[in-house]
Amino acid sequence: MKKKWIIGTITIIIFLNVIGSIWFNYSVKKGNGSYTKVLNAKPYFKDYTSVGIKNVNILHPDCSHFILNQNVILKNGLIHSIDSTESLDPTIKYIDGTGKFLIPGLVDTHVHLSNSKNDLLLFLANGVTSVWEMLGNQRHLEWKKEQQEGAISPNIFVSTGKFGSKQGFFYNLGAKKYG
Repeated sequence: MKKKWIIGTITIIIFLNVIGSIWFNYSVKKGNGSYTKVLNAKPYFKDYTSVGIKNVNILHPDCSHFILNQNVILKNGLIHSIDSTESLDPTIKYIDGTGKFLIPGLVDTHVHLSNSKNDLLLFLANGVTSVWEMLGNQRHLEWKKEQQEGAISPNIFVSTGKFGSKQGFFYNLGAKKYG
């Protein structure tokens, strides 16, 4: 009788560990965006072959001051011209930049992209036009290739994944083992 009780207890403990492990892995992946539907950003970028920003203040490249009241024309996603002339091209739709500021795209040189491509759109929405992934993997290389082929994304630079001769649980968590 005691043997059946021990076997039953061990079976329940193993079952709970398996269920707990499945739940834990699901929760981590969910938190990292693995199950998030990837946003199709294309509809938000309607035919913007030419767009202008008028009367905007532009941060000087050396960050020492702003160049006031400039007109910026973008064609096919690239800056075509910056000038302070009063005449505006009537064929271009302009955004009024009066009292606003334009800065160069920001670069985040230390990111850890999770499992959702939506993270890339969040970088763009916050002005970050280039990211450097520090623990790159095959998925990041695929995202970089898609970006190079025209996907809406910041520029992606991918470093190698973690490597080293040490192994084990603590090393993989990034903790040092003393002793």
